[in-house]
Amino acid sequence: ALVAEQPTNSTAKIDLAIMYNAAGDMALDAASELSDDNISEAETLRLKAIDLYTDGLEINTDLRSATPDDAQIENSLIASFNRLGEAYHSLGDTDKASQHYQSALALSETRAENSPDSSTAQINLAIAYANLAFLGDEDELSYWRKSDSVFQTIADRSELAPGYQGMWDEIKSNITRLEIEAPN
Repeated sequence: ALVAEQPTNSTAKIDLAIMYNAAGDMALDAASELSDDNISEAETLRLKAIDLYTDGLEINTDLRSATPDDAQIENSLIASFNRLGEAYHSLGDTDKASQHYQSALALSETRAENSPDSSTAQINLAIAYANLAFLGDEDELSYWRKSDSVFQTIADRSELAPGYQGMWDEIKSNITRLEIEAPN
């Protein structure tokens, strides 16, 4: 209602995008918790998550158009693309997942290049590479290595938040697994 009443209120739009993404997260989490007996209900929840994430993406895209240099809005847009990629991946649609992950990667690469001292920009880049690696295509090992390299750079600067250590450990584990399975 507030966005409808005040269409130029960017704070209200940001809050609305956050709510759409949070509702999408809840739908996707609920889908993943369902047993194999509830496949159609899980798919319905995943599709609902996609709808909610798409609404958040549209708002974030509009906000970025209005304020292209706002790092917070750009980070929210990257998160929207990643969430859509995850939702499509959970449905088994790796083509659409890849498209959204590639969009997140393109934004993340530009942001990381323009803000090399920003840990958030670097983390977004590492996550974008990892998300593409999770798709398991022929570039999987390359994406894992790129993600690992970004995490190493952040760690070398002593800026790696403890919450990301587990993700980085998983990335290193995947690199090791793939190198053992198919050594170059």
